[in-house]
Amino acid sequence: MAASAPELFWVLSNPMLAALQGTTRSIPTVFVQVADPVGSGFVESLARPGGNTTGFANFENTMAGKWLELLHELQRSTTRALILMHPGTAAHRAFLQSAEAAAKTFGIAPVAADIREAADIERVIASFTEQADGGMIPLPHPLVQSRSRPVVLHAGSCL
Repeated sequence: MAASAPELFWVLSNPMLAALQGTTRSIPTVFVQVADPVGSGFVESLARPGGNTTGFANFENTMAGKWLELLHELQRSTTRALILMHPGTAAHRAFLQSAEAAAKTFGIAPVAADIREAADIERVIASFTEQADGGMIPLPHPLVQSRSRPVVLHAGSCL
């Protein structure tokens, strides 16, 4: 990609940015929809990113605790929360830690599920929904976004 000498890269996700940063450090790169760019090692800080990469973070890892709180508010009987996460996305570990910390407050057991491909999503959800009183937090990732229809269709069967 960098061999075609573009003037700028516009990147839409953590996996895309990780792949791109391995190919160039000279072409300016602007990211959006990247979770925890500092914790993921993409930039030094949001105020002073350094290097050729800058952008906008639309999710911070503490959001996972808020999403868990929202599950609790929507359905007080929720005792488990399926957290769909991609093991190769560093920010997802920080999201999981935030959810685990909040889970104690709300009495909800977080159930982390690694998804590496589309088939994993439906398999994991189907297994999780065998028991009642569950909720789901699909962490931001292109794989989940591309399969949002099955996630939404199964969401009702979590509760």
